[in-house]
Amino acid sequence: ELLYLRYLILRHIFFSQPVGRRTLAADLDLQERQVRREVELLRRQGLILVSNLGILITDEGKSLLREIEEYIRHFRGLNQLEEQIKKSANVANAYVIAGDVDSNPIVLKTLARKAAEVLLAHLREGDILAISGGTTMAEVAAALPPSGKRREVLVIPARGGLTENVEIQANTVTAALAKNLGGRYRLFHLPDGLEKDVLEKLLSEPTIREHLDLIQKARVVLHGIGTAENMAKRRGFSINVLSELQRKDAVGEVFGYYYDSHGQVVHAASSAGLQIDKLDGKEVIAVAGGKQKAAAILAATLLIPGQTLVLDEGVAAELVELLQVGIN
Repeated sequence: ELLYLRYLILRHIFFSQPVGRRTLAADLDLQERQVRREVELLRRQGLILVSNLGILITDEGKSLLREIEEYIRHFRGLNQLEEQIKKSANVANAYVIAGDVDSNPIVLKTLARKAAEVLLAHLREGDILAISGGTTMAEVAAALPPSGKRREVLVIPARGGLTENVEIQANTVTAALAKNLGGRYRLFHLPDGLEKDVLEKLLSEPTIREHLDLIQKARVVLHGIGTAENMAKRRGFSINVLSELQRKDAVGEVFGYYYDSHGQVVHAASSAGLQIDKLDGKEVIAVAGGKQKAAAILAATLLIPGQTLVLDEGVAAELVELLQVGIN
C-alpha cells in the first residue's frame, strides 16, 4: 500500500507539475503532514525537486514511474480484470489502468496515455482514422507524443460536432491528434441537432457526401462512451426527448446513438456521420473511465461487438461485477 501511495504521488506530480503540497494533498485526499513526509522522502531519493514554483519530478522519478507501473498492475490485479473482461464480454481486447477517474481526475491523463499507446499499435500506413469528440478524446490527442516523422494517416471526425466547448469538439480533437501523429486531417463542418429537412438538403452537398464516404472507408475508429443522461443534456435535448430516453431505459451513447442495456438503439441524434451498422471490418477502440459508465460500456459491447476497450480500474471492476451478475 505504501508503494502504491508513492506511485500515486509521483504520477500526480508528473501530470500536474509544478504542484504544491496542499494541492497534492487535496487532489489525492491525503493529510498534509502525510504528503509532507512522503515528499521529503521522495526528494531525498532524488525522485522529485522541490522549488519555489512547486514540486517537479526528476528524470530519475520518471524512470522509476515507468518501472513500477507493471508491478502496480500485478499488485492491483489489473491483469486479472483484463482477462475477466476478455473472457466474459464480446471484445477483441481490454486494457485497464490503475485508478478511478471519478475519485481522481488526473487518472484521465493516464487513461489517455494508454489509449494513445493502443491507438499507435493499431494504426498502419495508409489508414483513415475516424475519431469522436469529447473530453476523453481531447486528452488522448494531447497524450500522443509528437511524431518526428510524417505518417500516411488521414484523421477525420466520425460525426458532426456538438455545440460545446471548442477544445473538445470533434474537429479540434481531429486536428490536434493529426498534428501529434504526423498525419493529415479533414474537418467536418456539420453540427448536431439540425432539423430533418435541413439535414437532408445538406447531405446532398458534394463536400458532405465526400466526407461521409471517407468516414465509411475508415479502418480504425476511436471513440468515447457516454451515459445516455449526460450526453442528452450536453446535446440540449428537450424535456420530451429526455423523458423518452428514460422511458426506453437508455443507458449509453456512442456516435449520436442512444441505446438500452441490451445494446438496442432507442434514439438517434439528428446528425450525419459514422453509421453504427457499418462498423464490420473496422478496428474500433473505445476509451472510458468512471464507475458511472459501467452499464453504458457493457451495453456498448453488445451494440458494437469486437471492440478494444481501454478503461480505468474503477469502471473495469464495476464492469466485471455486472458481467458476473449476467452470467449468474
